[in-house]
Amino acid sequence: MLKNYLLIALRNFARHKTYSAINLGGLGIAVTVCILIGLFVRQEWTFDGFHAKAERIYRPWVYEKYRGEEFIDINTPHPLATTLKATYPEVEAATHYMSISTTVKKDGEVLSEQMFMVDPDFLRMFDFPLVQSAGPNPLDEPASVVVTEETARKYFGTENPIGRVLQIRIDRDTLTLPFTVTAVARNWPENNSFRFGFLLPYSNARRIRSEKVLTGSWFSIEPDSYVLLREGTDAARLQARFPQMVKTVLGEKYKPGEYVVNLQALTGIHLRRGLPQTESTGTVDEGNASYSYILATIAVFILVIACINFMTLAIGRSASRAREVGVRKVMGALRRQLIGQFWGEAILMTALAVVVGVAAALLLLPRFNQLIDTRLTLQVELFTIMLLLGVVAVVGLLAGSYPALVLSGFRPVEVLKGKLSVKGDTSLFRRSLVVIQFGLSVFLIVGTLVMNQQLNYIRNKSLGYRVGQTVVVAVPHGGAEGRQIAERFRNALQSRKEVEHISASAFPFAAGNWGQAVTRIRIKYTANSGSTTWMNTFCLPSALNWWPAATLIPATRPISSAATS
Repeated sequence: MLKNYLLIALRNFARHKTYSAINLGGLGIAVTVCILIGLFVRQEWTFDGFHAKAERIYRPWVYEKYRGEEFIDINTPHPLATTLKATYPEVEAATHYMSISTTVKKDGEVLSEQMFMVDPDFLRMFDFPLVQSAGPNPLDEPASVVVTEETARKYFGTENPIGRVLQIRIDRDTLTLPFTVTAVARNWPENNSFRFGFLLPYSNARRIRSEKVLTGSWFSIEPDSYVLLREGTDAARLQARFPQMVKTVLGEKYKPGEYVVNLQALTGIHLRRGLPQTESTGTVDEGNASYSYILATIAVFILVIACINFMTLAIGRSASRAREVGVRKVMGALRRQLIGQFWGEAILMTALAVVVGVAAALLLLPRFNQLIDTRLTLQVELFTIMLLLGVVAVVGLLAGSYPALVLSGFRPVEVLKGKLSVKGDTSLFRRSLVVIQFGLSVFLIVGTLVMNQQLNYIRNKSLGYRVGQTVVVAVPHGGAEGRQIAERFRNALQSRKEVEHISASAFPFAAGNWGQAVTRIRIKYTANSGSTTWMNTFCLPSALNWWPAATLIPATRPISSAATS
């Protein structure tokens, strides 16, 4: 019986090629869009969920009311993490996550890098598997460094990085310090908030921050903090006990409710609501849950349009299929058998459309990743298989509902006498489908045009400076040393005819955060000077003594990424 139904379905597809091609193309495009959007939405909603202990990891943040002004600090005081661990037995582990701008010497060349200081608990709390390690606790020694696979290839190629020494400058007084590579971590997945290439022990923070700031200052905020709660701990009840800790460490400096330590679940950070974005350059920009809802709704609308298109075409062919129904009923076919046949045809068509959609999604995925600046992958896993099977079942049943439920109910006598007419409730249903289909299509087209206008506005709106004629050099030092470097840079370049202006500041273009002031030198060059290759060939290392020309970046790139270029 099933073989017979399959043969009939394939014959119908072959006999009505245009009809089949329209249905297959419409459903295939809809499935392609749903797959691409689904991959993005899934990534957004599964951020940081791959950690085995993700449900027990929280990020402390602080609400502060000072002199009538309210502040929400995602970056926290240095003593907070250690104080929470020491005060509450419910806190199993705690770690800082602090970004620093550094330089690394490699074969006589000085490279600018962004590194992150963490406590030994970091690798125990989070799942960043070590593909190579010199021991069970690679961050216990102050002179150790953990690198990712990508960073290891960058510095050591195919050689074994374990035991190799990197000359890293992390303070303002010492040129470089030797750090031994003790472990190599697997490259982090895309749905991960932590974006690092180097991990240094947090004990090195004493080289760049005073002991008072690290252990006693609750007003100098800089690192992100994370805590791992013991199994069975109620985060809300634990948070309710924090005011006593605050009173102990701060005394009467704040009234009750003016300095409040809160906990935010790790899995809720990316799609946060009501909290500002962290200014740590080592975390990915937080998303917005509304965007995920909107995109998911758009995908559903496109799928509904494809299903309606399938049904309206089926209604258009109802007269020819009615004779088939009449003959089959005269030959003894039961209605349930006809329902199974029509639904089987719809499911088969949907399955072929899913195959087409998957193939198209694989072809378009690299371009889609480039468009949204991510690294999505379509992997063969249980979730993907179940999702595609669910699409086949739901879309097939929905798209084939009219042929299965309506056509199978035609009376053979009326059909064979030629008295069948599609009118009344059926005609109204058909017109309603067309109205809904065109309504959704107009809504999506208008929305696309509005979004395109907004994007054009963002791309073409004047920023107040000539983007194509400005570059930025990030100097990982502020204060007097940063000013000295900027002055040396000015002296070295002011005689160049290509340079119009040179300026320096600590926080240009909203870069930097509290407790971290780095100098960024902005260079404006003439339009006829062409590219900035003349700067790379200029003898910058001699002008700056140690600073590399490779740190030059166009001003069109986010300034916060300057130190990692």
